[in-house]
Amino acid sequence: MKTKGLYKYTGIAIYLLILLSLFTLAYTSDTISKYKSTVQDTTTASVAKWDVSIEPISASNVINMVTGGASQDYLIKVKSLSEVSSYYSIIVTNIPNDVKVSIDNGTEYTPSDNTITFTNVGAFDINNNIKERQHKLTFNAPLESSAANANISIQAAFTQSD
Repeated sequence: MKTKGLYKYTGIAIYLLILLSLFTLAYTSDTISKYKSTVQDTTTASVAKWDVSIEPISASNVINMVTGGASQDYLIKVKSLSEVSSYYSIIVTNIPNDVKVSIDNGTEYTPSDNTITFTNVGAFDINNNIKERQHKLTFNAPLESSAANANISIQAAFTQSD
């Protein structure tokens, strides 16, 4: 007698497992179908163009420092032909530690480890037509400076802002 009851409950359990499996399969396939996508032959991906540069306005990247308290100006042009908005910093390296530097007639800074970083000097917004900016770096070396004919490097670090 006990065997007959066991078969009865086993049959019900198998029937419930089959129903549960069918329900799970139906629910899962419905969920998966919500996230299906199709690709057409004409679909293309595009990436915004990123094109920024810095260049000297004078003929050389070598700055011949004038010692004795006279200042030396150096003009640079920062350009952006990018399709994204960006801001930039100007980084001046290989500066003798006794030389002071300012940008655009601002505060003079003394280098730390032969480097000065002018943070967030300017920005380019894709919503306006300004594609280049000009900056003046002013170097001031004291009389006893070791800065004559220093090969100073000027770079720009760009960061996307949109």
